[in-house]
Amino acid sequence: MKCYFCGYGLRNGDGLSGDCITSFAIPDLGVLFRTRRKGARFECEYLALLTLLEFLSVNSTTVGNQKFEILSDSAVVVYQLTKKMPVSSKLMPYYRRVTKYRNELNFDISWIPQSVNRAAQPVPALPPLKVKFNFNFALAKRDIEQPSNSDFPTISGEP
Repeated sequence: MKCYFCGYGLRNGDGLSGDCITSFAIPDLGVLFRTRRKGARFECEYLALLTLLEFLSVNSTTVGNQKFEILSDSAVVVYQLTKKMPVSSKLMPYYRRVTKYRNELNFDISWIPQSVNRAAQPVPALPPLKVKFNFNFALAKRDIEQPSNSDFPTISGEP
């Protein structure tokens, strides 16, 4: 099942700090989730992915045990998770949280252009919901809040 995520800054269009929007979409299920957060651009992109992964985890009985194809225009997040780019110390706590979900969820992550990222598109671009589901949107704040480096011990040899 294809799942999309994106995060983008709102302050002065620089995306470097301040308010941002995190979003994920699962078009096959008619799900589009958006929320406003505080953080730098790449933090917000990771938070969008973490929110998506938490949603899939919380709703695992509804979405089933299947392989998810996670797509995003966030080159930094995608390339860090596919080990094509080093992870900065500031983003390492986010990276570690995402890798914890690899033990629980079966997913691949790939880069796509922003023009085809369904999480970045307006609401009317999503198809209508065909099937009725009872999704749980009570996402655990511990998994989608900004982590600190103290949340994770330093392990030598880790990327």
